[in-house]
Amino acid sequence: MNGMRMIGWSARFVALAIILVGCATKGPAIRSDHDRSVDFAALKTFGFPAQTGTDRGGYATLITSHFKEAIKREMTVRGYTYTDTNPDMLVNFYSESKDKTRVYSHPDPYFMGGFRYGRPRYGWYSAWPFYFDDVDVVNYTAGTLKLDVVDPKRQQTIWEAQVEERLSEQAQDSPQPMISRLVTAMFAKFPRGATQPQG
Repeated sequence: MNGMRMIGWSARFVALAIILVGCATKGPAIRSDHDRSVDFAALKTFGFPAQTGTDRGGYATLITSHFKEAIKREMTVRGYTYTDTNPDMLVNFYSESKDKTRVYSHPDPYFMGGFRYGRPRYGWYSAWPFYFDDVDVVNYTAGTLKLDVVDPKRQQTIWEAQVEERLSEQAQDSPQPMISRLVTAMFAKFPRGATQPQG
């Protein structure tokens, strides 16, 4: 019975590992939208609002610096020029983290003799091939990043993107690489009518 219990736990571990690896390799899900009436190719300059979504108490945070560095890189490779004076676009950004719980349900094989960890199985009326549904609960921290590109003259958002990703301990301790990577992923959704990346 101990051997079958080990097999059952091994199957649960493998199933959960496959699910988590699949989530990791699929990449973050990015949602984006833009104003179809805007000619992004006609816009030339960009800047940042006086206070961004990641500033705190009237001062810029390190997170703000990481965002600005990544955004400047992505906008510059698309042919836009950074300026502090009357830019055609203002780029704002936000971030937050939340504790979440995810429940995974998967089949768990057991011994055909009719017992699973000491629980009897009656008859032959369960679904083939003799599986019970098992549930794994995973607690994790998720980070959400959001970008807004605004027309300062109309005070109107013309492009927005949002992404959520599970935060590793390393990302929580040192967020700059994660912010850089996710900002790049979000800008991959920048409107096709905009100037395309150079090179």
